[in-house]
Amino acid sequence: MKHAFVLWVGMLLCIRVVAAEPVVIAAGHFGVDTDKKMIVVNQDVAVINAAQTQAISAFSIDSRSYTLSQPVSAVQTGVPYSVSNEGNSYTLYFTQLPLVLLSVSGNIVSDPKIPGTIVISESKNRPILSENIGIELRGSTAQNYPKKSYRFEFKDLVAQVNKDIAVLGMHADDDWNLQALYIEPLRLRNKTGFDIWRKINTIYYQDYEPEVASGPQMEYAELFLNGAYKGIYCVGEPVSRKLLKLKKYNAIDGIRGELYKAINWGGDEQKGNVLFNDLPAYSNGTTTWGGFEYKYPDEIASNWKNLYDFVDFVMNTSDAEFQAAFSTKFYLDNAVDYYIFLNLLHAWDNRGKNVYMAKYKAREPYFYVPWDLDGIFGIHWDGSEENNVDELLTNGMFNRLMKNDPDGINSFKQKLKYKWNLLRNDWVTHAGLMELFQTNYDYLNSNAAYARETLAGDYTHNESRMTYLSNWIEHRLGYLDAQFNADIDPDDPSALPIVHEEVRVTAYNLNGIVVKTTALQAGQLSSSFTNDLLAGIYILHIQHADFCEVRKVVVQ
Repeated sequence: MKHAFVLWVGMLLCIRVVAAEPVVIAAGHFGVDTDKKMIVVNQDVAVINAAQTQAISAFSIDSRSYTLSQPVSAVQTGVPYSVSNEGNSYTLYFTQLPLVLLSVSGNIVSDPKIPGTIVISESKNRPILSENIGIELRGSTAQNYPKKSYRFEFKDLVAQVNKDIAVLGMHADDDWNLQALYIEPLRLRNKTGFDIWRKINTIYYQDYEPEVASGPQMEYAELFLNGAYKGIYCVGEPVSRKLLKLKKYNAIDGIRGELYKAINWGGDEQKGNVLFNDLPAYSNGTTTWGGFEYKYPDEIASNWKNLYDFVDFVMNTSDAEFQAAFSTKFYLDNAVDYYIFLNLLHAWDNRGKNVYMAKYKAREPYFYVPWDLDGIFGIHWDGSEENNVDELLTNGMFNRLMKNDPDGINSFKQKLKYKWNLLRNDWVTHAGLMELFQTNYDYLNSNAAYARETLAGDYTHNESRMTYLSNWIEHRLGYLDAQFNADIDPDDPSALPIVHEEVRVTAYNLNGIVVKTTALQAGQLSSSFTNDLLAGIYILHIQHADFCEVRKVVVQ
């Protein structure tokens, strides 16, 4: 018996020696919601797994031990793990998304900003960011939603000034947005919309300002507010003088760079001056004028004369004056890019509202920068599906460009067709656009962010919405091909090329509706494709392996 007792004690000591220690989760890399009984960790799972020599049975989080219901050999992102602490059960997730941990001592309101602290961590690469902030609610209608959006500024409490800090690899600024993405059923459109704009548009002075961006960038994150999990957010750059590298005001030269934000319709959704359909009087020193909000230069209260003169030019000059001088007043390539962008996304609210007008420096043209891309790609501003809408979005400036369009190199219409077909032969295809959406979708889905968004409240995930998006994009591309190429007039519009390789040919009528699609083998005459079409004018997509050729054909 004595020998047996010694053996038993030895076994216990052996077990004690080889038992795995809890995996320590570093401060800033976790959020614990005690009400939802949920823990989210973004410490790098590859690093965690590489450090283990035995099965993982527990985690040390904020000096508390959470025991796994079943030990695991390795942890994975997107997998829910059941853990317990002092009799309380939690679901623990590992995620690749950054975590934003907000702490405030009062209720966040629209104005003024209240003090707080923010911690932002990533699973890899950058050190944890921990700063003092001032924070407020952002948006107008959005403030009524249960999931709130926020705006915050980094604060230096010693010097009592704001601080410029780069967040998640984006441009350094003191002013940042936390977008709740509440109305968008997939949490994809706002971020992907800005990704698309930056791919379409390049700032014309980029050679002089290599750090400039043509629009804001957004990065996904998961938000905890005072320990409560709030779901998927986007940390977003502001549209600012710093982002656009606008020339600073100085006492000698006066106003150089300019920035205005169109925040509402100016009293009328059809006639506001943000749509170039109205020209109310202005008063310098006021922060708003007919739907615009004055943003820069902030060294002076406000001066509306330059913007007033431009709206007056668009509305009231003769056709000859408009044609001759427009490209000196507004950067024509930016107008082309924005018109394509506006209509590709069917961004109804961004025709005049939810857009910035900027000027790099004095005597330079204005240009557009989009903002608040909520109701795009087939959904309304409230998140409901709008289905296919066959219309071109426009405003008073674009109406004049389409109507009073000079011939030659400065032709808006010719530039529009050229840029559209250049994009269509590159990445603005159904597959190319869906790849952008799918990449963001897979990122959220593989990390179980949609599952946690459901737990955060008032959200139901439905993967079929990706099918709706896919079908909507396919229809929209066909419609825009027909509209932007409607007056293509080649030497012989009825002549179609001989097919030298396998292609897929799709015919659209001038309303953008698909009337026929088929694959043609090498050696076939593609003109045979039109044999059974009714008399009329069609736009054909001849889809080669690497690009899409657009042709107009007249069927007699």
